[in-house]
Amino acid sequence: YVKEFNEKYPDIEVVIDTPKDYDQVMKIKMASIDLPDVWTVFPGVFSAEQLTQANYPLDEFSFAKNIMGKDLFKGTDDKTYALSVGYTLGGVVVYNKKLFNQASVSVPKTLDAFIAAGKAIKKAGKVGLASAAKAQWPLVMYDRYIPVFLTGNPNLLNEQADKDEPFTPDSPYAKSLSIL
Repeated sequence: YVKEFNEKYPDIEVVIDTPKDYDQVMKIKMASIDLPDVWTVFPGVFSAEQLTQANYPLDEFSFAKNIMGKDLFKGTDDKTYALSVGYTLGGVVVYNKKLFNQASVSVPKTLDAFIAAGKAIKKAGKVGLASAAKAQWPLVMYDRYIPVFLTGNPNLLNEQADKDEPFTPDSPYAKSLSIL
């Protein structure tokens, strides 16, 4: 990539640095105002204050207009300071319209309505919700992503290490698993 880039832009020096403890190194560089021009930012590692103080807002650039996940990298001024390199829709729900009509169930728009729809369909003698749990990997949604969505806290996973009992019955994890 560097060779191809330099063929097009020969006057720009590209330096690739891959420190072992990346997040800690970048926090030190941020504190000393010594960040590279382009660097990787992971959601939840840096606060909105840090992003605002150390980076240039990207909102005015056309390439940044329609990228999903920008909300993960908002600064204190509500501007975007990093862009997602990938985005996954882990909460996709597929439903059977014919079955919903037969059970007189409308498409749910809230979690409570979703659970009620599943119960109504189950009462009609059909499977109300299938999780694809046999494949195991779909369950990652219930221990990593849904708790974050339920709380609205993108830093939730990082904060768990500081808790003596992160998995109490009223925790976001228990609430997430209760959906199953």
